[in-house]
Amino acid sequence: MKTDRGFYLFFLALLVVFAVHAAYLACPAEDAFIAFRFAKNLAHGHGLTWNAGEPPVEGYTNFLWVLLCSLAIDLELDPRVCAQILGIIAGMAALFYAYLYSKDLLGAGAVRSLLPCLMLALSGPFAAWTSGGMETGLFTLLVLMSCYYFASFWKRRAAFSMYIASASVFLATLTRPEGFMVWAALALLCFVLRDARTRSRDLAGPAVLYLFPLLIYVSWRYRYFGFLLPNTYYAKTDWTVYQALRGGLYAAFFGLYFILPLLPPIVYAHRKRERPAPGWNAVRARLREHPGTPTCFWICLVYTLYIILIGGDYMAMFRFFAPLMPLIYILFGASTSMPHSPASTSPRPRRAAAGLIALSAGLTLLPPPSERFRTMRT
Repeated sequence: MKTDRGFYLFFLALLVVFAVHAAYLACPAEDAFIAFRFAKNLAHGHGLTWNAGEPPVEGYTNFLWVLLCSLAIDLELDPRVCAQILGIIAGMAALFYAYLYSKDLLGAGAVRSLLPCLMLALSGPFAAWTSGGMETGLFTLLVLMSCYYFASFWKRRAAFSMYIASASVFLATLTRPEGFMVWAALALLCFVLRDARTRSRDLAGPAVLYLFPLLIYVSWRYRYFGFLLPNTYYAKTDWTVYQALRGGLYAAFFGLYFILPLLPPIVYAHRKRERPAPGWNAVRARLREHPGTPTCFWICLVYTLYIILIGGDYMAMFRFFAPLMPLIYILFGASTSMPHSPASTSPRPRRAAAGLIALSAGLTLLPPPSERFRTMRT
């Protein structure tokens, strides 16, 4: 009972740390006011347009977020405050799902499953962009939920998990267009994880649940705006080599500031790990046995390649990588919490591992050098 109480108190403390961190970095991003303007015109009966009386234009990439902000305006609430509060709540929910992911799908144990939550609470990009008034926090939560229920289906074969995953990734697609890429990546992963026990209806039903309403939504968008993609895509994307190089540099700096600090405890934890048996069949069998890890890794890989191809982002605190932070820290927790030898249970290795994890946490909390001179706060 005392252990359970201590666990709940520690998790509550992490939520408080995250909320304080997010509140400290809270400042509405300039792009948030784009959604607020469209939401205002929609709430006042002018439709989804930038200027009242002009033809509709899809100058946003966060349809669901615009609807939520419009609802706040209808209720005579401040959309900026509501957006920031909703983003922080979504961030707290993401901490909870990160814990569930580590405990239920990776078997990390109740205490060790709190490590991804700790890293998220200390992560500057995650805290800044959940409180920045934009849709990033909600999108991050929905992507994490999609991955959690997707991996849960392959681990337990419970059909309802795949339906929840499809519903989550559909809402993610309404929140950001990248949600379709997440769905496509998960659909491709199904072909790797599928085996003789997999029933076609377990995959066909969730696919219809996603694709049918998406077809309705895309058809409506095309009839309403006259274009298949948002206006921002045509304005900002040129698909040149320079764009990919810029995206590569963006990803490299993110890796330098937020991936490199995670490596010391990972290397220490795997210093005596035996190499897995070679061969595709052995690898595939292991992926089926532990679907949570490949799901995280695959989404991180696909999404990172996408970020590179579109040229990264100009905003501070690595906004485009914020949706991947929970998945990255879940992988980090899984990589540092697996004992690989009997000696790893002795006090000295455990103290060394704890010290390296504390170092990683401290470096994660430390703002990147470029951000110390370019803060989002006013």
